[in-house]
Amino acid sequence: MNLLELLQRQDSVHIRLSVHRDGPLVQTYAKYFPVLVLKSADYGREKNIARKISNFIRNKIQLLRLLKMTWNSDLIFSNTIINGKVLKVLALAGRPVITYVHELENVIDLYLRYGDAGYSLKQSSVLAYPSLKVRNTLVEKYKVDQHRLMPLNYYFPVDSQLLGQQEMRDLAIQSFRNRFGFSAGDFIVGGMGLASARKGTDLFIEVYHAVRRKNAEIRFCWIGDFETATIREELLQKLNQGNPDNFVFTGVLPHSYFNLAPFEIFFLSSREDPYPLVILEAAMMKIPAICFADSGGIPEFVDNDAGWTIPGFDVNFVCNLLIDLYKNRSAIAAKGSVAYNKVMDRHTDASLILQQFNDLIKGIQR
Repeated sequence: MNLLELLQRQDSVHIRLSVHRDGPLVQTYAKYFPVLVLKSADYGREKNIARKISNFIRNKIQLLRLLKMTWNSDLIFSNTIINGKVLKVLALAGRPVITYVHELENVIDLYLRYGDAGYSLKQSSVLAYPSLKVRNTLVEKYKVDQHRLMPLNYYFPVDSQLLGQQEMRDLAIQSFRNRFGFSAGDFIVGGMGLASARKGTDLFIEVYHAVRRKNAEIRFCWIGDFETATIREELLQKLNQGNPDNFVFTGVLPHSYFNLAPFEIFFLSSREDPYPLVILEAAMMKIPAICFADSGGIPEFVDNDAGWTIPGFDVNFVCNLLIDLYKNRSAIAAKGSVAYNKVMDRHTDASLILQQFNDLIKGIQR
């Protein structure tokens, strides 16, 4: 959305948006762009045959409308690798395609089996990537010609003055602590996302238990819902296998950069994540991150100066690191400052993002 708004402000760019399935964000999109929705929210989950037939026919009509819209366009920008089936239809319009790949091996393999990713891999004019991990996966695993691959950084149009308002930050921290039962001096390790195996929430809990046995002053907090009811039951059972008194699941919170401000450190426990935005949001709050070296693309950002990159998925390593950092707040502050400078340089500079996008266009033309 941030990228599309940035492009829309350019005199030579006019955007018409197509959304695969109806959902709560469509209304937001419609404030900025004409939006065509291909499938209703209940498509494939209809409870009666009449609704099923109606949705099927409507989807085919919307595809024809999208094809007509594509005929009157210069470029297709596909924001995921799994749009292959739709792109195959739009190929009739003969327009070049840029596919922005946010996925790694497990997700790509899944959608290759469904037939949704293969066409994107083979027929996109250019494949844009947010991290070198994504690029290398495309080259090494899927044999994509490296000349078709080009970088496109994630973009955050943040107000640095707003982020720097200490009074607002303090208010957000106090409100969060009061709401979830944290005290003013608590050392909080944060996590965020849809709690699941891919996000490594079970590893987050394992680290919590290991730390809790050694230092009861360190608290843990996870922002976000559970992927399924079954996963919720499994994770809560895992949490309750030890002492859960220093752990909080907040549930979903309305988006705010200040949501992460109460944390001392952000622990990204993901097993596979191409380039998670939450680390960038933490960096905006000058909060450094801990991540696993084999988790995806974010070690490229964290490295060893904006946080700590852990070999393998070593839970005990993370535990011992947190125990040490509890006594070394100056190290946390120093890496938090580096993280802030990195995110501002790489992900808030509109001129950089526009240059990268223009390079994508040139990549089509060469």
